[in-house]
Amino acid sequence: MSGFKKIIVCGPAGSGKTSLIRTISGYSNNTESESSGIQVWRMAKEIDPQVNQWIFWDHAGATLSNNTPFSYFLATHIALYIIDLSNSLSFVGIEDELNWLKTKMPDARVLLIATKSDLISAGEAEMISNILPVKPNFICSSIQEGGTNPLWNHLLDTLRS
Repeated sequence: MSGFKKIIVCGPAGSGKTSLIRTISGYSNNTESESSGIQVWRMAKEIDPQVNQWIFWDHAGATLSNNTPFSYFLATHIALYIIDLSNSLSFVGIEDELNWLKTKMPDARVLLIATKSDLISAGEAEMISNILPVKPNFICSSIQEGGTNPLWNHLLDTLRS
């Protein structure tokens, strides 16, 4: 199956959404700043011919259920909900947000991604993962070499099918 594949990336402000997209999509930019509104990114690096073009929709950190029009969710293949492992405030309401996303996009795959694993120890990351109301599908780092490889491989496999 070829064509565009839409991936929504959402979660609390400062959780690492834009850094994760830059790392996965191949954009390199030495500046880090919080997004505002919605940014749309096209994949910059060569990918599998079966998955012609990836488009990331980077939603600025805000509660989705309060301010996001329904049209935002149309034609979404995957939604990534991002939390920051080093900031417990990013965990607040994740179960409600994930459930809300699943009701808006029943055909899309919704994944919980815990970022900034480079800021805490592996033991702390595991402990936090175990106490969350929803276990993250992936724990990753946008900074460490290869820190997003498992997520990248999963996205590629999912978008091929």
